[in-house]
Amino acid sequence: MSRSLLLSGFGNIAKISLSKYHRIELDNPKGYEIDCIVRCLDKITDEDFNDQSIQEFARKNLPKNSLKSLKSFQEALAKKWVILRFDVSKELYEEVFSKHPLGYDAFGPDVDYDEDTVASVKKTHVLFYLEFLNLVLNDFFALPIFFSGTPIEGEAYDAGMPPDVYPSINVQELSKLFKEETDGDKLILKLPKLKYYAGQLEKLLPDQEKRFKYIGEILFFHSTLDWNLQLIMLVSIIELMLTHNPDQRYNAEDSISKQFILKTADVYYQENKKADLRETEKLLRQIYNLRSSIAHGEYSNIEKIMDKFHTEGLNGSDLNDRIREFIRCIIRRYLLDPEYIDFLKRR
Repeated sequence: MSRSLLLSGFGNIAKISLSKYHRIELDNPKGYEIDCIVRCLDKITDEDFNDQSIQEFARKNLPKNSLKSLKSFQEALAKKWVILRFDVSKELYEEVFSKHPLGYDAFGPDVDYDEDTVASVKKTHVLFYLEFLNLVLNDFFALPIFFSGTPIEGEAYDAGMPPDVYPSINVQELSKLFKEETDGDKLILKLPKLKYYAGQLEKLLPDQEKRFKYIGEILFFHSTLDWNLQLIMLVSIIELMLTHNPDQRYNAEDSISKQFILKTADVYYQENKKADLRETEKLLRQIYNLRSSIAHGEYSNIEKIMDKFHTEGLNGSDLNDRIREFIRCIIRRYLLDPEYIDFLKRR
């Protein structure tokens, strides 16, 4: 048995195994799933359909008959949309519950298998996994990975459930991609790149699953927070990956802040040889000082630091984008050379 999630992209896919460990596959929709996605796309208007950019996109990426009518376009787009399937079979019952945050204490070891409950827990793991991959792939998915928090379910569809239980594709965001010259191409999943990094990640499972799940969880939830709390959470990922608990009895220089600045700059330079190391070090120092001021409630200091950033045209959201780029470089390097990052963490 499996459940499905909508991904934010499409292409012709002959079922691909993305992760054997997590039992995740990519596929194109079948049967009722196509009807469900068409229903999500019914907010695309005739005006949208007649836009030159959408017409061009359809000519390049969809069958010729997709331009016959709006309905033909919606159906052609739906058939190529990418579905992610994850296993919720009974044999995974013990595995899923053993990894649940509340464990057996919440459900008891003799609780009967329940597909919906197992699917709910497993879905959470899958979403964290996808957020982790999305960061590594440079925000690979053009639209939100999972549109509504609701899996595509044949039973719900057949039962005539209200529209709000279905995944809802953000048609406005979709239209923007079509209308910004080649941005519509972002919807076409670059499968070789996705499969490569998924394969590198697979090599490190299950040993590093807790670490990756923690990072994926932060990435999944951090966007719901204010920028200052986002900053603290994002900085904590770098601390997790690169810093160790300092022992300043023997090394007065072995502080978290110094580790954060020097090690992050080091890895970032390995990925960006044209980077100005002095400017990178300066930015990282300011970010860590800001993080400390936020964590300790030093509001006047926060204002002073942000005033400096504002003069450079940077706001809180911009800073978090910069931190995400540092994290992306660190995680990519870790997937390619875990021994190097582990060595750096111990230094």
